[in-house]
Amino acid sequence: MKSVGIDIGSYSVKVAEVTMSRKSAVVTDFKEYPLSTQPQADKTLEVIEILRNVSSQYDSAQTKFTIAVAQNEVSVRRKTFPFRERQKIIKSLAFELEDEIPLDLEDTTFEAKILEIQNTSSVIMVCACPNETINAHLERAKEGHIDPSVLSVDAFALSNLFEEWILPPPQTTTTTDDPEKTQIDQKKRGRLILMMGHQRSLLLAYSSDSLVSIRSILWGGSDIARNISRAFSIPPAEALKVVQLRSYILMNSAGANKDQILLSNTVTEAIAELSRELKFSIIELQTEFNLFFPQLEIIGGVSNLQNIAPYLTQVIELPVNQTKPFERLTFTFEVTQAIEAAAPIAVGLAIEGLKTARNPSLNLRRGLYIKQNQTFNLFWEKWKSAVQIAGAAVLVIFIHSVLRDTISSTLSDKAEDALTEQAKKVGKTSATIEKYLTDQKSLIKGRESLAKLDHYTSALDVLSKLTQKIPQNQKENGTNLTIDITKLSIDNEDLVIE
Repeated sequence: MKSVGIDIGSYSVKVAEVTMSRKSAVVTDFKEYPLSTQPQADKTLEVIEILRNVSSQYDSAQTKFTIAVAQNEVSVRRKTFPFRERQKIIKSLAFELEDEIPLDLEDTTFEAKILEIQNTSSVIMVCACPNETINAHLERAKEGHIDPSVLSVDAFALSNLFEEWILPPPQTTTTTDDPEKTQIDQKKRGRLILMMGHQRSLLLAYSSDSLVSIRSILWGGSDIARNISRAFSIPPAEALKVVQLRSYILMNSAGANKDQILLSNTVTEAIAELSRELKFSIIELQTEFNLFFPQLEIIGGVSNLQNIAPYLTQVIELPVNQTKPFERLTFTFEVTQAIEAAAPIAVGLAIEGLKTARNPSLNLRRGLYIKQNQTFNLFWEKWKSAVQIAGAAVLVIFIHSVLRDTISSTLSDKAEDALTEQAKKVGKTSATIEKYLTDQKSLIKGRESLAKLDHYTSALDVLSKLTQKIPQNQKENGTNLTIDITKLSIDNEDLVIE
């Protein structure tokens, strides 16, 4: 079974194909389909055409498709439940989050990812998504001839690249031997990963390889392109090409010309917005989860911008370095820098489709949106016409049988009524008429039996003809001739004489 993750972004559509080999995931294919950068282009139609193209390349019966809702389209909360059963947790989510999320509970779908098991309790990440958003994503996929098995969230899919997703959630044991203990535990070592995308960035925070928080930052490479477009008075599409191919940050302006300095300042001005968000988020995460972060790891297309890591290191006062997102995976093809930048979320979505029950995928297709049995759908598509014709034939036969029975009963009732009416006219009762009919039937049967006997040859008839033919009192040489019959057998027309 192949698992195909489809990351529908604002700049391109990324498609990753992943299969399982023993106990590891193998990426067997990756493709990127760029979207038009022209302002007047209808990206929705472009995405649908790309989805149809992708759908035509796979057998839907042998492929699991996974798409994602953007992190900024859902509400996420970290909660602790006093039990471990996942189904029990799911049923309790709406009640627990009633006063915490700005959504109408009746029009919201809830899902949860178990992060950690502590004794008999569960630490989970709750995800609440408006049904309107789910409908929009599923409808777009349907128009693209794709029926996804999993509708996940892009940030949770990205997290698969940095977790042991094959194993069940980690279990820890907490002790309360000294409830009055006031000593503050030492800070735990954490990990920060920043995915820098085209319009949004995702910040993942880990504690001991366990996800503790997800942040969506509404900043991306398009912000740099807009600044460049305004500063140099060039079209947005051209500015985007400059970001991809020729943008940089000057760590030292010595020897640079005016245009180079202007480009560097324009880029740093856009990145300043991101750095402010990062500072606040890092301080909040350190305080809330009692963590310290040795560095910030960056991935994504914007992370390839020249000197962005040293610049962020100076601004947020934390070491910033590029990292390899696919260290835990195996590829059947060469991984280029462009693939490392574009593929993380698509590969993470494909992994969501491979997850098992002990560490299930975060899937918003539940309740009203649960996927139907594809075996039945395929059978119906193949035999739809034959089943409809057979059903129509059975219906016609049934109606004919009912009508025939109804007409026969009606005629029988009419015949009985007519006989009763005639009996009244001649002064007879219905019982007399029935006796007369019974007698007539007996006479008819008797005549038929006698007619059969007209052609019957009896044994007496044979014996009569025999006595006529046997000579009597004949003499031979003056002596009377006597015939002794020792055996005489007559069976219908068969005669045996000895």
